[in-house]
Amino acid sequence: MKLFKLFLLIPIIVFSIYFVNALTDCGSIAEAGNYALSNDINISSGTCLDITTSNVSVDCQGHAINFSIIGEGIGIRVGSGSTNITIKNCILVQENFSASGTIYAIQFLIESASKSPISRAKRLE
Repeated sequence: MKLFKLFLLIPIIVFSIYFVNALTDCGSIAEAGNYALSNDINISSGTCLDITTSNVSVDCQGHAINFSIIGEGIGIRVGSGSTNITIKNCILVQENFSASGTIYAIQFLIESASKSPISRAKRLE
């Protein structure tokens, strides 16, 4: 009987470790976890992805976040107090170069980015 219980627990543990939340549109990320962009996403103005919690990983999987299509815009915003944030494999596209005001590909609203390193970031012209 004990062996049977062990086999029931293993799939639950494995599933919870590798579970990824699919992102298909712009919005807020308010729960810790792993997120993956399933397609290119667009926002005319405002913030596309707004990360408001800690322990978040966003993998764009080579998809684009098109922001600032009409006016001001932010591709990804990381909120104040958020730590341990990973953003990778994203193509951030500013559509409207004539827009003025607040325009950021990634905006960090945190005091210290020591636990949210940025690596292998490139600006493509």
